[in-house]
Amino acid sequence: RSISAKIPHDGTPAIFDVTSGKQSPNGDFLVTLSQYPVEVNKGWEKFDWSVKVEIRNGGLMEENDSYPYWAPTKGYQASFEFNETTNAVKWLGGLQKTFYINTAQGQYGLMQFKVLPGRSPTSLEVNFTINPSGSQNLEPDFSK
Repeated sequence: RSISAKIPHDGTPAIFDVTSGKQSPNGDFLVTLSQYPVEVNKGWEKFDWSVKVEIRNGGLMEENDSYPYWAPTKGYQASFEFNETTNAVKWLGGLQKTFYINTAQGQYGLMQFKVLPGRSPTSLEVNFTINPSGSQNLEPDFSK
């Protein structure tokens, strides 16, 4: 599933359903973005911002493997947070990460996450690859 959406950057959570990729108040994937100032006038202007990514009743873990096709069974956290301040040595105007995920239904998967704050509304792009069988095996089956 994929999510390509515009989300608020005032601290209001955007909530999506992992299996459908659609916004839903009862969804299990939350993204909360805050930035100060709320409105940025110029594209090159630095600003303070933070993002929190959550999987309700499941978890996520940063993926740093050279072979990311076998999800771990342990070590998942309910959320991931990233904070950026204007006085950071290497200020980033966005975040791109890959996570292993574990859903409330006990399914394992990979999530590619990208958020680009600054403009109103903020761009969010997420791709989920989930094994519906509940197996940790995340390698694509090209024979199907």
